[in-house]
Amino acid sequence: MTPLPSRHNDERIYTIPRPWAQYAAGWARSTVLFSGGGPDLPTIAALKPDLILDGVGFSDSEGYEQLSKIAPTVVRASRDSGNSWQAVTRSVGAALGRSARAEQVVAEFEARLAKVASENPRFKGKRLVLASYSDPTEAVYVFEPRSPEMQFFASLGFTVPQMTQRVDPARFSNLDVDVLIWDMATEKEEKAVIEADPRLNTLRMIKEKRAVYIDGDLAYAFSFPSVLSFQYALERITPLLQAVPG
Repeated sequence: MTPLPSRHNDERIYTIPRPWAQYAAGWARSTVLFSGGGPDLPTIAALKPDLILDGVGFSDSEGYEQLSKIAPTVVRASRDSGNSWQAVTRSVGAALGRSARAEQVVAEFEARLAKVASENPRFKGKRLVLASYSDPTEAVYVFEPRSPEMQFFASLGFTVPQMTQRVDPARFSNLDVDVLIWDMATEKEEKAVIEADPRLNTLRMIKEKRAVYIDGDLAYAFSFPSVLSFQYALERITPLLQAVPG
């Protein structure tokens, strides 16, 4: 069986603007740079920026040093460092001298998340896991509770259990929760592989249709969490969660 590509190592994620960016004021006047090989430093330098914000990326120390030589740079350290979308929004607001506006944006979206949670009481307390599956010979990667993605689901009322981040194929039964979200880039192909895998298709939530499959822009909205991408994600993931039986 040919292994499927993992979106986490897929350079194509840099090749097109994502739709939630268009929610931002001034998008039409923006210069959009996308490169699969990392930041285009000469082009960025030629734009003579006053400030560089990499709030939803995960720059390493070398990347930060390169960018900070061009202009003052604000970066996010790592995916699992506990940097919430709230923290990213506040740091960007502070860097722009618009902390009051950042607090308003945070409060507005937190209120929206709370409204969706109150409108869907059946979400409350349900155990939810977000997992990535790319190769039937490899372990399943499970997102940890403090990650921004899982905190998003916790905001909707779900319980996000602490689990081993890499689940061995022989222990897939550990994924037997109330809702299992498969995070992927190629839904049709990967869904078929998952449902054909004898280690997975016997799981209760697979048989009971309590697995949710996300791909494309929806998956990428969770990859690069921000107040804009999470607004986009909320609109699209809510009906999928509402359709889960039980």
